[in-house]
Amino acid sequence: MSSYIKLTLQYLFLILTLLASTYSAQGCDIRCKCGKNKMRCDKYMPLKLPDGIKMLTVEGKADETGVDKFWTDNSWNKLESMTLQNYSGYSFGEIYRFSNLINLSYFGPHSTDFDQLKNSNLKAMPYLKVLDLSGTTRLRFPVVLSALKGGNLPNLEVLNLDSVATDGAYTSMNRFGNSFIKVLLGKPLKKLIITNTMLEIDTALLFQIHTLEFLNISGPWIPSNNVPIPQEFRETNNVTLDLSVSMIEVFKTKTDFVIRDFYAKSCLLNAFLKMMTSVTNLYLNNILDMRVSLINVTYNMSHCLEGSDVKVNTKTLFLRKNGLKQIDVKFIDNTDIGLTFLDLSGNILEYVSPDFFKILGSLSTLDLSSNYLYKMEQNPHFELLFKHVAKLNFINLSANQISVIPSKIFTHNKNLAKIDLSLNKISKVDFNIQQLHDLKILNLAGNRIQFIEMDFLQKLDKLSIFPSLKVHNGNDVTTKVIILNDNQFHCSCNSVTFLKWLMSQYNQTETKRAPTCLLDGTSTALDVGVIGKSKFLCIKETVTIATYISSVLFVVAIISILFVCYVRRRRRIKGDRVKRLKQTLCEQTAARYLIFFSYCGEDENIAMEHIYPKLSQALRTCVDCNQELICVGNLKFRPGFSIHEEMVKCISESYVVALLVSNAFCESRWCETEIKEAATQNKPVVLFLLDHVDEDMMSPYLRTLFRRYTRVIITIKNNEVELSPDMSIICQSLIELAADSQKQGGFYELFDRSVHYACCKI
Repeated sequence: MSSYIKLTLQYLFLILTLLASTYSAQGCDIRCKCGKNKMRCDKYMPLKLPDGIKMLTVEGKADETGVDKFWTDNSWNKLESMTLQNYSGYSFGEIYRFSNLINLSYFGPHSTDFDQLKNSNLKAMPYLKVLDLSGTTRLRFPVVLSALKGGNLPNLEVLNLDSVATDGAYTSMNRFGNSFIKVLLGKPLKKLIITNTMLEIDTALLFQIHTLEFLNISGPWIPSNNVPIPQEFRETNNVTLDLSVSMIEVFKTKTDFVIRDFYAKSCLLNAFLKMMTSVTNLYLNNILDMRVSLINVTYNMSHCLEGSDVKVNTKTLFLRKNGLKQIDVKFIDNTDIGLTFLDLSGNILEYVSPDFFKILGSLSTLDLSSNYLYKMEQNPHFELLFKHVAKLNFINLSANQISVIPSKIFTHNKNLAKIDLSLNKISKVDFNIQQLHDLKILNLAGNRIQFIEMDFLQKLDKLSIFPSLKVHNGNDVTTKVIILNDNQFHCSCNSVTFLKWLMSQYNQTETKRAPTCLLDGTSTALDVGVIGKSKFLCIKETVTIATYISSVLFVVAIISILFVCYVRRRRRIKGDRVKRLKQTLCEQTAARYLIFFSYCGEDENIAMEHIYPKLSQALRTCVDCNQELICVGNLKFRPGFSIHEEMVKCISESYVVALLVSNAFCESRWCETEIKEAATQNKPVVLFLLDHVDEDMMSPYLRTLFRRYTRVIITIKNNEVELSPDMSIICQSLIELAADSQKQGGFYELFDRSVHYACCKI
């Protein structure tokens, strides 16, 4: 029994296979794929169509078998759309009969080999609405013109001539002129595409087709008249004009175009503004091949539009990739022109004045992506950039290398529903969004955000905005989202709050991969354990900081103790040295004198009658000794001995050398000899300056002493000699200098003098 069933199934399978391979006109040929009213064949042109098929696409070169029977079966008279994609091998001459394509409304032969189109072909299509010849690079324009003339096509609404006759050998008649216009004038043409054709286009004639609602002449073309922009166009509510990538030579200078400090008294943009009164959607992408800067330009637009009832009707304006660098423009008449969509993306914008947007009060979409607006970050105008476009619904600032978003940049844009700040260098998110109650998408993808502060998270929570790592196009959003994909989050002590927020509100079902963060240099999937480790980093950081501070305090304490001990020891040693010095002076051992007092003969009266007595008495009191402490050369030199030897002897027996410096002293060679000897013996030197001394008269060594060290100033008032500082300070300094000189064996250090005798300032 089982073998019988098995044999029956095999026969049934064989019958079904035979039926599939010999499908009749009521079925789909095995070489094609059929769907609901659609049929697609690969390198095969069916002779008959299955019932219900209204759309046919044939791709590739078809078999030549039965070529004379193509489209002759009555099943073709119900076909409404036929596309021949890359269809090659045949020309559409008299061999092809289109008589049964009577109901065809769309015909699109897209092939580089398609080079023939007879008027008889088009006559058979009285209901044809769309003739799409795009990609037929070998189809000559005279052939197209002839077919359109004889084909009538009373219902033609769309004509697509993209890239027609662009093959180098087939570019004859590259003028879209009067004959072509006459053919199109009698047809209800709504959409005309003449892109990438390198044609010479007479725009003045072209815009006489008043039925047009969409005109695309983008791509390389050459204007055949002096006014490439239309002066008049049909008044309608929906006209689209695309002039992108046009070969308007005046705009192709490849140089810098700068207008600076200019007031426009005449209407320089008359043709452009008139076009904007007629065209609803205007595409002017990649028109300019230059860098354009408008700096401090004032423009009066009110008198440019002739008639008070004339107004701009353009709602959508595309100005992509036009080399715009600076737009510093303000308008005398700030009347809203009604533009709702403006695309300035792909330029090189470094600055846009907020005043530029005063005439764009109705703007709802503004695209400034792929520019260089990061150069406005330090400019206060950046925060006010969107002040005058309060109706904005979507703003795109992506790919501008921006690192800082001003806090109040969106203060006046309460209607914003989407903000795109992706692909920038933003690391901190702290701008105001609490007023944006309609915000649905905040795109911060592809930035440098490590974490978001608590204040901004609270703003997001109040607006019911949830995190997302999924790219949204704006139409698939059911909840308000902040897009954060392609940011390298950090798992750290500072980011714990952000990580908790991300985990608590993130919907893990929206994507297969969970958010990640950088933990100890490794990208780690975010989970409870990772948050726990981040918390530990807070403790670790606290302990580290505490340990560091404790170590620093300990080191400071040790250094302070050592410093105090050092200071105390220095003071004790210094005191001991001073004590020993006083004992030595009183016992008259070693050097007999505390100071050697040098002066010139002209100053002897002041030296011996006013300074010497006071200084000698003060030193005896300070040292507590009745011995002579001052050596005066004239009094201590031994008779009969060499003056030089006696001078050397007296200086060597003194601890300190005191010089009474005056202009006469500076001129005395003998005094200069004493100065040099004091330097030779490394004796400390204290200068007593008598009134004003001319520095230029000093010897180099004396000038060095004068500039480097403090000194005693002597003034004479009413025949009274006064010393500054006080005599007690002078005596104490002399004793300390002598003590230090004794310690150093005659060598005197600048540092010790600077520290210990700063009291002897002028």
